[in-house]
Amino acid sequence: MALNFYEKMEGFTSFDQVFDAKHYHKVPKGWFVVFSDIKQSTYAIEHGKYKDVNMVGAACISAMINVCNSITIPY
Repeated sequence: MALNFYEKMEGFTSFDQVFDAKHYHKVPKGWFVVFSDIKQSTYAIEHGKYKDVNMVGAACISAMINVCNSITIPY
């Protein structure tokens, strides 16, 4: 398994580069892509609960970092 897969990826700073195919790679075998969705987050933000939404998002990131131990992952 390529433990430094994300570390070796070349980043970009201009939004128009998001369409450049060279920035897209297959995830190594045995790796997963993880998504999280905070239920009713739009409603919560509209009602001033943006800090709560941010904390739940940060908790999701922290959980993945803990699971991945020393592997660098993007978030």
